[in-house]
Amino acid sequence: MLNLKGQLHIHSVLSPCASLEMGPQLIVQKAKELGLDFIGITDHNSTKNLKAFQDVCRANNMYFLPGIEVETKEEVHVLCYFNELEKAEELGLIVYQSLLPIPNDYELFGYQVIVNEKEDILGYEERLLLQRCSLSITELAKIVEKLQGVCIPAHIDRDKNGLLKTLGFIPEEPLFSILEVSKNCDITVFKDKYSLTNKNLFKGCDAHNLEDLVFEPINLVVKGFSLEELLLALQNREGRSYFQ
Repeated sequence: MLNLKGQLHIHSVLSPCASLEMGPQLIVQKAKELGLDFIGITDHNSTKNLKAFQDVCRANNMYFLPGIEVETKEEVHVLCYFNELEKAEELGLIVYQSLLPIPNDYELFGYQVIVNEKEDILGYEERLLLQRCSLSITELAKIVEKLQGVCIPAHIDRDKNGLLKTLGFIPEEPLFSILEVSKNCDITVFKDKYSLTNKNLFKGCDAHNLEDLVFEPINLVVKGFSLEELLLALQNREGRSYFQ
């Protein structure tokens, strides 16, 4: 078994709310300084920087999980992860096409920067990424399942864009068995308050700057790094486990 640690909820310079220091070289460098073995990149409603991160992670012997943070029609944030970059990018295209053609106001929301593995600027995403798409939670889950990925509702304890506070409940379909909470959440108290004893919760750093990566990492006990192994660990199944 392997003992791996990392962070699953990281925004790059493509997310307008992220710091302009959040390029692939600097993020991977910081992750290595912190002793992390893997990172997951989850920009808002876009996957256009994933290839750059995959290349830098490979060059630095770091495991990489391609992802995206989708804002659904209900205004709920959902983290979507895949083993394969191409599958993530396919979802990214579907989500992007479902966004309204609202131009980004960089002075109000921030720049949406597309970069390569060297952190050269390739361009700027002109469509506002901080908006809801036209896909419902159920529609998104079906698409992700077809693409062999997984959906994990993000920071469900938050008032804004959190599953519980936005909808008021966890929908039976799709059935989410793994949920993310924000880093300041007391999981034991939260589970008891909302009767979530049968759910698997973990804390996400939701990194928007390099210092956010310092937050206590997710520690996995797995046979190898893959989406399947990650899911088994987060559910403490078949000898895999995790702790924070």
